[in-house]
Amino acid sequence: MEEFDDIRQYNDSEIPSVSKSLSQNPVLQSVYNFLSPNNISFDGFKTSLSRVRTVAQMQKEYMYPVMKRIVENTTDGLIVNHIENIPKDKPCLFIGNHRDIVLDSALLQMILLDNGFDTSAITFGDNLLINDFMTDIFRSNKMVMAVRGTNNRELMMNAMKLSKYLRLLITEQKQSVWIAQRNGRTKDGDDKTEKALLKMLYLSRQDDFVKSFSELNIVPFAVSYGIEPCESIKLKTIYSQKYLGHYEKSKDEDYRSVVEGVNNQKGKVAFSFGKMLTADEIKDAAKGDNNDKFKALANIIDRRIIQHYVAHKFNYVAYDLLNKSKLFSSHYTTEDVENFIARKDNVLSSIEGSNSDMASMFLCIYAAPIVNKLNLPLNE
Repeated sequence: MEEFDDIRQYNDSEIPSVSKSLSQNPVLQSVYNFLSPNNISFDGFKTSLSRVRTVAQMQKEYMYPVMKRIVENTTDGLIVNHIENIPKDKPCLFIGNHRDIVLDSALLQMILLDNGFDTSAITFGDNLLINDFMTDIFRSNKMVMAVRGTNNRELMMNAMKLSKYLRLLITEQKQSVWIAQRNGRTKDGDDKTEKALLKMLYLSRQDDFVKSFSELNIVPFAVSYGIEPCESIKLKTIYSQKYLGHYEKSKDEDYRSVVEGVNNQKGKVAFSFGKMLTADEIKDAAKGDNNDKFKALANIIDRRIIQHYVAHKFNYVAYDLLNKSKLFSSHYTTEDVENFIARKDNVLSSIEGSNSDMASMFLCIYAAPIVNKLNLPLNE
């Protein structure tokens, strides 16, 4: 296991020193203020945290209440569909669409605990290691680091290491894993699985395509937010890329995305789990050559995610405004339309650029899930 020391999550033997370090970090005061626990002082909170001894204790006594508080304070409720599609007798690889930098995976952990499952390992990019506090929080909550590379050789070596470790977690340590369907969040609302992700997973077992993916027990799932997380940052990114030719991320953007994702209102939030991919489905995908088989497998995952994506009223409003239709008018009220337009105008006012182009992009972000559903084959 020493091979994976630089990317793996912390183990129980490391938690006592980590919890002591966290309890002494000045950032902890902000966490305490957010939680606003009535039954314990800040000093008591620090002392309690310093005594945490296991990963399970860290997650159940600290992270779980944090997620509950986020749901209570910043959402209009959490919907969970088809939890029965998660296998009870085997670990699985959760492949989900990616809308919020932290909450997609963090809320999944709360859902797993609420339904009698162990939490999963979580794959995240090393760009989120913003400071020591974040690093310790992430790695003490089963987070596995995907390290970027500066050249093709580094990229391949890092991908191979991550692939080997994720497969080891699932097949040998019987630990479920979460990974996003793409590198980075979906910014334009169009949730699609990157072939590069599947090729990375394949690196650690290339002798048999069907066995390689079958033993991972892939469970696709969809997460949706009534109010798109970090919509102004996403809009600015795609507008700059399309009309200015590039987008340069600010140094603190990832941190701001984490904070906004946690603090901003989200409306209704929904998680919906698809059925685990079968060996027969993977066999059908394997009939293609080279890139075709990865594309076919990605299409299977995409269909599951699109089918299970729970659309919200703003998605329907955006589709009808974009297409000047009333196709989905039964899903929203006049007040919903007014609220959506006011939200759009407020976001656009904070970004420099063509209002008409940005307005169209804003509508597309919210309308894309409806477009994807309408484009599904009729027999799906």
